Amino acid sequence: MEHCPILIQVPKFRGWHMLHEEDKALEPLMRVVHSTGGVKVQRGSACLEVGDQLSAILVAMQLLRKKSRWGQIVQAGDKAFEVAGGKWVDPVLPFLKGLSLARLNQPAQAADSLEEAIELQRGFKQAYLEFDQACTALRDFPRCRQVAQKLVDHGGHWVNCWQRPLHFHAGEDPKVTSRPWYEPEQFELVRCLEENFAASASEDQTSERFS
Repeated sequence: MEHCPILIQVPKFRGWHMLHEEDKALEPLMRVVHSTGGVKVQRGSACLEVGDQLSAILVAMQLLRKKSRWGQIVQAGDKAFEVAGGKWVDPVLPFLKGLSLARLNQPAQAADSLEEAIELQRGFKQAYLEFDQACTALRDFPRCRQVAQKLVDHGGHWVNCWQRPLHFHAGEDPKVTSRPWYEPEQFELVRCLEENFAASASEDQTSERFS
């Protein structure tokens, strides 16, 4: 059995993680994440292979997210892509990478990673919400609607691609706004409302008098 320099790191990580000592668990975990040349670590009669390393990367990215260590999450995501032979094996991996790129003020790269997560799992609503914000920062509204349609087609909360998700889902962000994806003068419903404003206002006033 071939031994690896990180042989001791796996039981270290598991021990601290079971004790909910995430700070102490992270260091040995990151050694597993950044190991190179394919990981082969003796573990009883088995060894730590690519699948185990990818699992370690996923756990590490989630722990790093709690600490807002965005740059390290991006690096870990790139490592996962490399270890898996140039593909994503879990939609959470490109999602966390895209989320981190957005926090690093790199909306173009963030949108690309988040769209990859959506392609892997069409109903990944949180990935779509993050994509929407990144793509809105780029003012690329046609792309917003194109990707939104994928979620609509999959079935879910939204019934058409013109609905802005943050109207319906505030999440943990109290600064949600309802900025539209379109110029009001180019949207038929807005023009119709503007043209009939006087009639609507008159109806409201009439209702108030008789209420």
